Amino acid sequence: MQPQIKRQAQEPEALKPQIVYVVIIDNRPMYNDPSNDVAGVYSTLTAANNALKSYVSSEYSGATEYDRGVREDGSVYWSCDDVGEGDGVEIRIEEMELQGDGAEEEIDWDDEDGEAEEEEGEDDDGDED
Repeated sequence: MQPQIKRQAQEPEALKPQIVYVVIIDNRPMYNDPSNDVAGVYSTLTAANNALKSYVSSEYSGATEYDRGVREDGSVYWSCDDVGEGDGVEIRIEEMELQGDGAEEEIDWDDEDGEAEEEEGEDDDGDED
């Protein structure tokens, strides 16, 4: 019988960064302010590309004059200046690095006076009012 080999956990700095693919919708309404929405976050570019195509097919199948293609990095995009009532939209994929635990320093909310705010419904001892 051979002795069991213990595996050591990798140190956080030795871990390979995780990449995710975010499908982003840039809405450009004719009479309102533009807005950005996230349609989904995917672990592979293939999944993100398929999600973007599916979203366009279900939401904008009636659009006739549009631009679509594949960028150098392999991500697809789709845009149209008029998807109805003069509204425009651009849908694209952004590659982002997933931030792990400890990526940001823990911080409390401050109110206007620079003091930490109490959670609503709690008094000084942490009990609800």
